[in-house]
Amino acid sequence: MTRDPELALIHSAVARLRAGVLAIVFGGVGAAGLFLATALLLLQGGENVGQHLSRLAWYLPGYSVSWGGALLGGGYGLLLGGALGWICAWTYNQVALSREGR
Repeated sequence: MTRDPELALIHSAVARLRAGVLAIVFGGVGAAGLFLATALLLLQGGENVGQHLSRLAWYLPGYSVSWGGALLGGGYGLLLGGALGWICAWTYNQVALSREGR
């Protein structure tokens, strides 16, 4: 490890992720992704609309390939994506701190 305070400051600033920011970003992507996937299937129409996507109801109670399901799925995407983003940032920060020797 270097003794130069400027390099040490840069190293500590780069090595950390903000868990809250990453949770918001992942949550937004998850919400938009699940909402848009459901909405596109509904707009496309057809005989068996969302045959495969409807299996998410096994894991997300109340979800269905419908407009209400699209909104509920967006909420699930927000919660699950946010949790995943926070866990990723926390894990990264823990590994970065352990490698830094703290």
